[in-house]
This record gives sequence, structure tokens and C-alpha cells, in this order.
Amino acid sequence: MFMSHNERTYCKPTEREFVLFQTLIKQKIGIHLNDSKRTLLGSRLWKRIIATDSENYYQYYKKISKPSGNKELKTALELITTNETFFFREDKHFQFLKEEIISKQRSSQLLRIWSAACSTGEEPYSIAMTLDDLAVKNQLIVASDVNEQVINQAKTGIYLDQRAHCVPDGFREKYFTKGLDEYHGYIRIKPDIRSRVNFIKVNLMSDFTSMGTFDLIFLRNVMIYFEDDAKTQLLSKMASCLREGGWLFTGHSESLHTLNTKFKCIQPAVYYKA
Repeated sequence: MFMSHNERTYCKPTEREFVLFQTLIKQKIGIHLNDSKRTLLGSRLWKRIIATDSENYYQYYKKISKPSGNKELKTALELITTNETFFFREDKHFQFLKEEIISKQRSSQLLRIWSAACSTGEEPYSIAMTLDDLAVKNQLIVASDVNEQVINQAKTGIYLDQRAHCVPDGFREKYFTKGLDEYHGYIRIKPDIRSRVNFIKVNLMSDFTSMGTFDLIFLRNVMIYFEDDAKTQLLSKMASCLREGGWLFTGHSESLHTLNTKFKCIQPAVYYKA
């Protein structure tokens, strides 16, 4: 009895194969996958190896490295950069947003906020709900990601119910509708909140300074994938997009203290552009 091609047993990429993908990913989107990510990369790409009739990771790498493989390269990068998140993750940032930023904002002043690695949209929608709950009307929320697939998913505003386990009291009823029938177990952001978030595709390794300046940038849980030189370059561009006195939020596992930047730490993962 022979095993069909589609029944091939999963195998992890070799060290040589992993290094090839590691280099390619860093070159294309600036993300550095450390050695501990070899299993993750393999598990996310294995189905594409099968689907494209590739014999192994090396052959798949050769396919997506050619100009003719641009479409499949895009698919591979999207698979690798998809991260699961949830609403109101790192809730201290939203408390700071309410108590230290919005409370001191003039009502006539346009508040410009950028969620710079929005993934499937939970972060920018959490921002939009926070602003709506505080009756902030004069606002612009831009949400971007390098992964077009997750941006399209974010635009639908449909999520598994469990993604909302950290939303503040009363927000479920105010901002979500519950799914019925085939959407049982899902929730959807109400149209008014969806309409307040502008989703766009941005590669943080490219020049994005034409986006203008913002009062607040969320750059959370992104720099853990960058090496120090890339972090410094990225933060320099971020500083160009942040007004004097603006705020930068990073992930709580990320620190800028060893880097030469224009940001002053106010509290863990909260920085001020002096």
C-alpha cells in the first residue's frame, strides 16, 4: 500500500532550510525568526509544500524566491505573520489612554492614532470602543499590517467569542452582536465602530512617513521579531510620524532602554516623544 502525496507525514525543516527562510523573511519584511521558531515555521508552511507539489522546504523556498513565485511568496509570508490576539490586550495601555491622554485632550483637537501592526483588528477596535465610550468624536484611527489576509479578516469584524474575554463590563452589549445559526460562538463588531477604523497595508520596513503625523502610535509585540539595528531604524521612522509630545506604546515584553531613540520611558511599555 502506497501513501498518496497528500498524505505525506509532516516533517520539520532542516537547519539549512530554516536559515534560508530566516534570511528571506528578514529581507522581505524585516522580521527575524530566532532558532526557536523552526517548528512554528514548518507547521505553518507544510500544507503549502503539499499544495504546491514541492518535495521539501528547500524546493518550496526555490519556488517562492523566483519572480514567478511572488503570489506564493505572499501566501507564505501571510501564514508566517498571522498572530492570534484578543480585545483589550495589555489593558494598562487603555487605562493610560483614558486617564492620561484623552482626559487632557481638547475636544476640538483631532486625535490621530495609528495601530501599526494591527493583525486581525482587535487592537484598533479596542481603541475605537475606548474613544466612543468617552464620547471622543474628533478622531482618526489608522490600522495597518503587512499581512493582507488578516487586514481583510479585520474588516469583517467577525471573531470567536473567546477573543472578547477581556472587554470591560458593558462593552459586549454596547459594541458587539452575537452570531446565530452557523455563526453561533462568534461575535461581530457593530457597524458604527467598524466604520471608525481605516485599515491599510503597510510594510514597516518600507518608507511610510507620507502617512503624516500621529498623536499616539501602538507598536506592540512587533519589535520582538527585529534585531537591534532594525529596531533602531524602525523607531527613527516612528519618531518622524509622531508629533512632539506624542505617545508610543510598545509590548510589555519589549524595551527601548538599550537603543538610541527620541523616546522617554514614562512607565513600562509607554514612551513619550520629548
